[in-house]
Amino acid sequence: MRCLSVAKEAESLGAGVAFLVTGPESASLAAPSGIGVVQVGGDPFALGSEDAGRILELTNPGDAVLVDSYAVSDEFFDALAGRGLRVAYMDDRYLFSAGALDRPRRWDVDVLVDYGFGAVGSGYGGVYAGTATRLLLGPRYAPVRRGFRGVASVRGRDSERRVLVTSGSTNPDRSLERMVEGCLAGCDLPLDVVVGALSGFDSGAFPPDRVSVHRGVGDLAPLMVRAALAVSAAGSTLYELSCAGVPTVACPIVENQSGNATGFAGTGLGISLDSRWVASDVRAAVRRIVSDGLLRQGLSATMMGAVDGRGAERVARALLRLERE
Repeated sequence: MRCLSVAKEAESLGAGVAFLVTGPESASLAAPSGIGVVQVGGDPFALGSEDAGRILELTNPGDAVLVDSYAVSDEFFDALAGRGLRVAYMDDRYLFSAGALDRPRRWDVDVLVDYGFGAVGSGYGGVYAGTATRLLLGPRYAPVRRGFRGVASVRGRDSERRVLVTSGSTNPDRSLERMVEGCLAGCDLPLDVVVGALSGFDSGAFPPDRVSVHRGVGDLAPLMVRAALAVSAAGSTLYELSCAGVPTVACPIVENQSGNATGFAGTGLGISLDSRWVASDVRAAVRRIVSDGLLRQGLSATMMGAVDGRGAERVARALLRLERE
């Protein structure tokens, strides 16, 4: 979704755009966007010089390539360097080969994007000192979809007393069930529970008059409009919730979300739980937000100030070397 957001902004700026993907699974996810998709083959879990060669065969000098994969390697980027492309990388500080990284790694790229809440001040300046790499760091560059720009104003008029609960596209270790359990114990508000299209969820364990289940939702904006608060995994949904100004409890559910959750709380945008959270932790955090109207107002304002919905445009402009970014 983040690549699609950047792609749409690049199109609006006059660029031709295509997705280069390894295989049919990724192609099926990208196809509904209406943007051209090319399957280039290769191992999606380990990108090397041969994969870079496939990209070079499909591009021309002067083109921009935005790489978004946990499978990258030095060999991959070295093979792309010096070939006339403007190469950018979406860096989550996580690799399939090494797991979560304690500090940023230095890649041979022209533009590096890390829109994590804790990215500013996390060591990138020292790692890339002396290079020509342009660093786009922090939630100012969060590539949320353009449709979220106006959600905050609508929510201000029409929000209801409901709780939005989401674990993103997956539900590891029954994370969603634990979130719901904590919410039900922490407040008496009705819940909108979003379940990923390929995720399981034990809806029968919860009272249907309190819990409304929504499966395979492509656009969370309508649910955010009516949410008084949210309990969410600490992935990309946090940026959409911030843009919409929904006070949020962030629950990291996979290894590479822990740093984002810490940064989210550390910058005063919301309440974050540590990676060992349980349902009772959710309950306590929800009670705190529900009971404090001033806290909700403050969090909402801070979130909207950090994520204004124009991050994808800023990334696209950096890719295309446009003056105003």
